[in-house]
Amino acid sequence: MKLIFAVAFLAGIEAEKASPGLRGDAKHALLQEDPVDLDYETEAEACDACGNSYTKVGKDPYGAIADGCVCFAHKEEGGTKFKSLCAAQPSAVGYVQSLEGCTCKFKDMENMGKTTCQKIG
Repeated sequence: MKLIFAVAFLAGIEAEKASPGLRGDAKHALLQEDPVDLDYETEAEACDACGNSYTKVGKDPYGAIADGCVCFAHKEEGGTKFKSLCAAQPSAVGYVQSLEGCTCKFKDMENMGKTTCQKIG
């Protein structure tokens, strides 16, 4: 019985070291992570990021959050880099259009199978 308790105790210590979030210190864990760059140089890069995103594709054992979403690329007001957006709401089209964005087209055969982005409106 003491052996089982000791193994469980040591496993808990190792899990705590491996993941600060298990200690309830998620904010601390997030601050230690490397910053994620969600800005892209081209519309195609932003589209590819959206097409491969957890929202659209998911990850085993869980599925996508919204596999039917439409991918868009746009610049923020005054920005120089592109952002991606995966949205299922029809109102997203108007929002992206107001930012002079575009709708992503994956494997565009008219462009040698590359990812392209078609301007809205």
